[in-house]
Amino acid sequence: MKRPFLVIGSSMLITYLVISNITHNMTIALLTGAVVIFSCFIIFKCLRKYLSVIFALIGVIVYTFSFVGAEKHFINEKKLYENQQTLTGVVCEMPTDSDYAFSYIIKPDNKNYKIRFVTEDNKFIREGDFVKFEVINCEEYTEKDMFEHSLSSKVYFTFFEEDKCTIEKTGEINKFYKTVGTVKREASEIIMNYLPGHNGAIAAAMTIGDKEEIKDSVIDNFNYSGTSHLLVISGLHLTLWSVGIMNFLNKFAKTRKYSHIIGLLCLLTYSSITGFSVSVIRAGTMVGATLISRFFRRDSDSLNSIGLAIAFILLENPFAPKSVALWLTVLSTVGLIVYSTKIDCWIREKFSKIAISKTAIFSSVLTAFSISFAVSVFTLPVFIYKMKMMPILSIPANFLMVTPAMVMMGLTVLGIACHGFSLGFFSRICFFIVGVIGEWLHIISEKIGMLKWSTISLDHNYYKLFFAVLLVVIAVVFILKKHRIDMLKEISLIFTIIFCILAVFCTRYDYNHPSVEIFFTDSKPVITVYSKGESALIGVQKKKYITVINDMLHKHNEKQLDNIIVTEKEQKTPSQLIYLYENFGEAQTYYSDEIIGVFEENSTGQTHYLSLSENVNIDFSENDFIEIHTDNKSILILDCKKIQNIYENEKEYDIILVYGKKSYEFEATLKDNFKASQIIVSEEGKAVSII
Repeated sequence: MKRPFLVIGSSMLITYLVISNITHNMTIALLTGAVVIFSCFIIFKCLRKYLSVIFALIGVIVYTFSFVGAEKHFINEKKLYENQQTLTGVVCEMPTDSDYAFSYIIKPDNKNYKIRFVTEDNKFIREGDFVKFEVINCEEYTEKDMFEHSLSSKVYFTFFEEDKCTIEKTGEINKFYKTVGTVKREASEIIMNYLPGHNGAIAAAMTIGDKEEIKDSVIDNFNYSGTSHLLVISGLHLTLWSVGIMNFLNKFAKTRKYSHIIGLLCLLTYSSITGFSVSVIRAGTMVGATLISRFFRRDSDSLNSIGLAIAFILLENPFAPKSVALWLTVLSTVGLIVYSTKIDCWIREKFSKIAISKTAIFSSVLTAFSISFAVSVFTLPVFIYKMKMMPILSIPANFLMVTPAMVMMGLTVLGIACHGFSLGFFSRICFFIVGVIGEWLHIISEKIGMLKWSTISLDHNYYKLFFAVLLVVIAVVFILKKHRIDMLKEISLIFTIIFCILAVFCTRYDYNHPSVEIFFTDSKPVITVYSKGESALIGVQKKKYITVINDMLHKHNEKQLDNIIVTEKEQKTPSQLIYLYENFGEAQTYYSDEIIGVFEENSTGQTHYLSLSENVNIDFSENDFIEIHTDNKSILILDCKKIQNIYENEKEYDIILVYGKKSYEFEATLKDNFKASQIIVSEEGKAVSII
C-alpha cells in the first residue's frame, strides 16, 4: 500500500469526531466492532487484500484505546486534587507576565501532563527551576474554549494563589529547560534592545515564537488580514531553517554528505526553542520525513508524511483535536498539497496564450492566489464551525507580506548571530532593515485588516447549509469517477460564485438589521448593540471577557467599537483605561457615574439615552434599568434586586431579561404580571442573541 500512515492518521481523526459525539457505552461498542472486523480480516485470507481497511481499523482501535485511557487518567487525576496535595515539578515554559498576574506552566514529577499556577506577585521563578507547590483544589477555566484548549495542550489543571495555594523554588535546576529558556529569553532581549516597540515584538513572534511583547491589537490585525500564520511557528519557519541550511551545506563538497543530518539537528533544535506545539510537531514531522528520505535517497510522499504527523500528535495527546490549531494546520497543508497545484495548472492552461502569462510577476501572483485559495477552501469548515469569521482579503495580504516576512526572519537570526560575535555594527544594519520590514507588515496588516469588509461573519445557518450541500455534491462526484476531474473544476467555480453571492447577502442582511447580543457573567451582563455600522458595548469590561466581546463583535464584522458604557465604577482606574484603549481603540467611553451627564435628557428628565443609526435607542434609567428600543422590539434589562421598581412602570416590553443571583425566583412572578413575549433569566456563561 502506498500511503498507510495517511489512512491511519485520517481514521484516527475520524474516530475522534465519532467518539466526541457519542456516549461512553457507544465508544466501547465502536471499539468492540472495530476489533471484530479487524479479527475477521486477519482470519479470512480473501479479505487480506484490502489493506486500506486493515490500516484504517488499526487507526480506529489504537486511537479509541488511547482516548478512553487518557480520559480515565484525566478523571482519576482530577480526583487527586480534590484534597490538599504537595507536589514537586519543573517550570517548563517561560512565565507569562500580564497586567494582573504571573502564570507558570509546571511539569509535575512522574506526571505526563502540565499544570498552570497563577499568582499576583512575581516569585522570580524562571524556566528550568524546580518548584514545590501546595494545592487545595483545581480550578477549570470557565471561559469559552479555555478548558478545552488546556486539554489540547495537556495543561490539565489551573491553581490560583488566591485559593491559598503556594509555590516556592527548591534550588534545583533542570538544565534542558533552563538552556532552552535562556536561549529564547536572550534572543528575545537582543531583538527588543535593538528594536523596541511593535516591530521588535513582531520579529520576536515570527522568529522564536515569543508573543510576550506583542499587543492584542496587532495580533487581531494579522487575524483579520488572514496572515496570522506568520506569527505561529509552522512549516514555513521550519522549512526555512532546516532545508535552507541543508541546501547551503550542499554547495560544499565536504559538508554535502552530512547536510541532511545537520538539517535534521537544526530542525530539532529550533523546535525545542520555539516549543513543541501542534503546528510545530506537524511541520517538524513532515520536514523531518523529507530529510530522512533524502538521506536514504528515497522519494518522500507529503500526504503520507502528514498522516504520520497526525498519528504522532494523537498518540502523544488524544485530546489534541479539541484544538482549532490542529485542524487548521492539517487542512491547510492538505489543501496546499492536493488542491493548489491543480488550481495553478488549470489557470496557467487557460491563460497560456496570453503574453503576460510568461512573466515572473504573473507567476508569483498566480502561485500566491492558488495557495491562498486552496488553503481557504480546505479550512472553510473550521471557520464555519468554530471561528465563525473568515478573512476574504488574505490573498493580497499574503502576497504582500509572506516574502518580506521570510526576509525578516532571516535577517533577525543574522542580527542575533552578529550580536553574539560582537559585530554590533552589522547587527544594527540587520535590525534596521528588520524594523523597516516590520513596519511594512504592521501597516499592511492594519490597513487591510481594519477595512470594514475585510472579514465576513459565518454565523448564519445559511453557511452550514451551503457547506452540507457542498459535501454531498463532492461525494457524488467522487462516486462518478469517470468524469471526476472535469466536474471538480466546474463545481469549484460554481460554488465559489455561490459562496460570494451568499456572503454579500448575509453581510447586507446583518448591516440592515439591528442586533442585541447579551452574555451573562458572574456579575453584570456584557451587552453589545449593533445597528447599521454603529456599535455600543454596555457592561463589565473585565479582561477575561475580551474573547466573548470579540466574538459578539465579529458576528457583525465589527473590529472597533464606537461607544463603550462601563457599568462598574471600579473599572475607572489607570490600568483599566490602558486596557480599554489597547483593546477597543479610540471608542467613545462613558462611565456609570457620568451617564446622567453625557446623554441627552428626555421629557421626564429621568432617562438618558444613546441613539444608534436613528433606529435604535439605548435608555438608562435612574432605577438601574436598561431599555433598548428598535424598530420592532422593546427590551428591558435589569438586576433582580431592582425588580420591585418595574411594577410602577406602566410600559410594555417584548423581552424582559433579569440577571443576578437567585434571579430564577422571579421568573414565575414576571410571567404572571407582564405580557412580554419572552422572559429570560440569567444563566452564567450563557449567551443570548435577540432580534
